[in-house]
Amino acid sequence: YLDAASDGAWGKGVGKAFKGGVGEGAKGNDGTSAAIKNTEGSITYNEWSFAQAQNLNMAKIVTAASPEAVAISADSVGKTIAGATIMG
Repeated sequence: YLDAASDGAWGKGVGKAFKGGVGEGAKGNDGTSAAIKNTEGSITYNEWSFAQAQNLNMAKIVTAASPEAVAISADSVGKTIAGATIMG
C-alpha cells in the first residue's frame, strides 16, 4: 500500500518483509502497540483492537471508492466487506 499510495515517495519497494530499517523492534501486536505509544515519531502496523487499547493515532486510508481519506471503524470495515467480491 505504501508503495502504491506514495506516488514514488516511499521508495522501499513492496513485499511482506519491511525493508525500511528498524529503530526499535518489538514482537507481535501487543509488543509493537505498547512500544509505539512511548516512541515519538514512530510508526507500526497493528491489529485495530491493539491500537485502540493503547489509544494510538491511526492513519486514514484513501481507496478507489473515494478521494476522501477514511478512518477505520466498524462502519467503514462493514462497508468494505459488503462491497467485496469473492473471486475464484
